[in-house]
Amino acid sequence: AYPLPWMHHAAPEEFKDLFMMMRESAKATPAYLTLMVLSTLLAAFGLFANSIPVVIGAMILAPLMGPIISMSLGTLRQDENLMIDSGRSIAIGTGLALLCAMLIAWFIPLNHINSEIAARISPTLLDLGVAVVSGIAGAYAHARAEVAKSLAGVAIAVALVPPLAVAGIGLG
Repeated sequence: AYPLPWMHHAAPEEFKDLFMMMRESAKATPAYLTLMVLSTLLAAFGLFANSIPVVIGAMILAPLMGPIISMSLGTLRQDENLMIDSGRSIAIGTGLALLCAMLIAWFIPLNHINSEIAARISPTLLDLGVAVVSGIAGAYAHARAEVAKSLAGVAIAVALVPPLAVAGIGLG
C-alpha cells in the first residue's frame, strides 16, 4: 500500500531512468559552469538595466535546478555520493554566480536600487511559499516526461540566479 494512493507512483524502470538522469544533473560539468556564468551575467545586466525580460531570460538559462533536485533525491534515498556531487555543484555554481556578479558590480557601480533589485532584497513568507511550491513542481516536472514542456515556467519560479546576482552586486 502506498502512503499517497491518489498520486502516481513511478514504476521501477521509470525510477531507474530518473535516478540516472539525476546523477548526471548533480555534476558540475563544463556546460553547467558555462550556463551558470552566462545566466549570472545576463541577470546582473538585467538587474542593472531594471529589465524584467532580461532577468526572466537569465532565469530560464540558469542551471541550478538540476543539482538542487538531485540533492533532494540524494537526501530522500540517503545516497551520500549523490548528495556530495549535488552539494559540490551547488556550491561551485553559487560561488561562481557571486563572483561574476561582484566583478560586474566593480565595473558598473550601482547608483541607486531599482525595483528589480529591491524585489530581491526583502523576501517575505509569500516568497517562501512560492519557493516550496515551485520546488515541488520542479521535482515533479523532472520526474515526468510529459510535464517537461512546462519546465521553463518552473525554472522561472525556482530561479535562484537573480537573487545570487543581487547578493554579488551587494558584495561588489
